[in-house]
Amino acid sequence: MERHEDHMKMLRQIDLNDIKFIIVSMCYRILFEIVFVKIVYPIYFYDSLELYCQVFYYFLGWMLTILGSAWISKELKKKTMQSNIMALLFFMSFLPSITLAGIVRTTFLWEFLVYSFVFLLAYKLIPDFKIKRPQKNYLVIVLGYMMLIFSIVIVYIWFVYADHRLSLAIDQIYVARAEATTNELSLYFKYIYVIAKNILPIIIIFYMWQKKYIIMIWSMILQYLIFVYDGSKTTLVSLFLSVGMYMLFFIVHNAEHYYPTLFAGGTLIGLLEYMTTDHNVVTHYLIRRVLMEPSIINYFYYDFFKVHKPDFFQESILRRIGFVSEYSDLGIFRTIGKLYYHNNNNSVNNGLFSDAFANLGYAGLIIMPILIVIIIKIFQAVSYELPLYISLSCVFMIVFTIVSNSFFTFFITHGFVFLMIILYCWPRNHVNNCIIT
Repeated sequence: MERHEDHMKMLRQIDLNDIKFIIVSMCYRILFEIVFVKIVYPIYFYDSLELYCQVFYYFLGWMLTILGSAWISKELKKKTMQSNIMALLFFMSFLPSITLAGIVRTTFLWEFLVYSFVFLLAYKLIPDFKIKRPQKNYLVIVLGYMMLIFSIVIVYIWFVYADHRLSLAIDQIYVARAEATTNELSLYFKYIYVIAKNILPIIIIFYMWQKKYIIMIWSMILQYLIFVYDGSKTTLVSLFLSVGMYMLFFIVHNAEHYYPTLFAGGTLIGLLEYMTTDHNVVTHYLIRRVLMEPSIINYFYYDFFKVHKPDFFQESILRRIGFVSEYSDLGIFRTIGKLYYHNNNNSVNNGLFSDAFANLGYAGLIIMPILIVIIIKIFQAVSYELPLYISLSCVFMIVFTIVSNSFFTFFITHGFVFLMIILYCWPRNHVNNCIIT
């Protein structure tokens, strides 16, 4: 009798929106499988992977997909920055990884699930906290000085190293990227350039929010000059995503519940493009590069480091104080690229599971997710009481950076500290209104 009452209580807690969220998430997974099997695998043949339906893993993955999407739907109702980060991590990392584990011959699913379980457990057990806000707000002054420094450094780099070109053809992107990696920028210029590349989108949102459109446009120009210099498509994508998320969450109430629709729709567009035009632009740049490749790389890192010694961060932060990695000849990224992509110049960087297993082995499956959850909790603290459309304007960039970069890389050199400071100092005198409810 008590068990029946518990079941009825659980059913009452699941409303129609939760059911729609779960169904669309399932559609996303189905489309993801089709695109991988019919388009990505035949075109970008991975000789280290074999298509093979592992029946137990396949059905386990489906069960986790349904349970995970149900939990994410409930979590998003809290309307917090951390719940949106968890949602995007689910759709961009967890769901693709458990999907691929069921349709290709891999052996790392249990290790990945341990990592994911510790991640979820830490998220639930580590309490939220608040940070006392400063009585005086100097954000406008601080951003003014930052914009001055960014302007000097970016314009100098663009003028000297990019031959002050104003456009970059599609076929020249990889040439510009190769040139950017060989340019000998000073350490300070390189650090400022990387930080500017990652936090200019939120600065653009700030000036848009303050209706200072001249500075906003200049900030956009600086972001474009960075793209012209290094050919990184992420530079432009982060700009469009930040502005798009800001406008979406400002206009539409509960826009976060459209995440599965966004991912399923993007995957469907890629499939239809291939079926109707025989082209795969959307599949290549969006589905494969953003959603599939990080999950595939997770397995490559596991396959390599299960028989090789972990690096213990000797190639990242510890090399700054004299430690030498045994992989320093090529570097870990290019070692993985050489072995699994047969290309010495392919720098295969990745975050989350790959970073944990590469640096700390099996211990990393316990330690690293806790560290990342702490970062997520800090973002939640610094964005407390901010309108959701402001804090979520940078959430895609945060998640993409976490998924594709090692912990100390994204936290120290990618401007996460500065991003936290900006969110922390952002004035809280704006009403969180949406146009469409």
